[in-house]
Amino acid sequence: MKRTAVIVTEDHLVSFGLIVHNFARFELLMQVIMSSLVGAQIFLAQVFTGGLGYAGKRDVVLSLLQHAHYEDDRVARIREFLDRIHQWNSLRNAVAHHNWKRGTRPDTIKPIYMVVRGGIGKMKGAGDDGRDYTAEELADIAFGLSILYNELTDYLDSIGFLPRPTAKSIEETSASTAERGGEPPEK
Repeated sequence: MKRTAVIVTEDHLVSFGLIVHNFARFELLMQVIMSSLVGAQIFLAQVFTGGLGYAGKRDVVLSLLQHAHYEDDRVARIREFLDRIHQWNSLRNAVAHHNWKRGTRPDTIKPIYMVVRGGIGKMKGAGDDGRDYTAEELADIAFGLSILYNELTDYLDSIGFLPRPTAKSIEETSASTAERGGEPPEK
């Protein structure tokens, strides 16, 4: 049996990891937004939405925003951020769930997968269809997601949605809550 060379390089894998990691960070920020909108501590949003993936958390935030009434543009701005994040969700899903093959352009790769709808299975990415990516394009997307995370964190801080002190403590609180098996911090 002849084996083919691995086409997903270390550079691709680094970008894959950064893309998935950034989406995990966005999920935490969505829980921060939820907790701010309902006036609850973050760990409660984590408890209530811990079983939801990215799409479920996004749906919860968008639903809560429908009922938020602010005199400024914060609802529109948060929706704008969520839309900017969401444009990359298909890529995140492809990174997390699909195999990758050579792309149609030189030095590119693309996801290959099966879509089954209405009892009909269609192969995607096998031919010339579907977007392909160079390692540099994936790195640019991963870096752009990191910048978007920083922009959203700064915006949430500016409107008072981040507990004090800032986003760094949110990540530390989340990690320490997980270490305690989900127990809330002592008061």
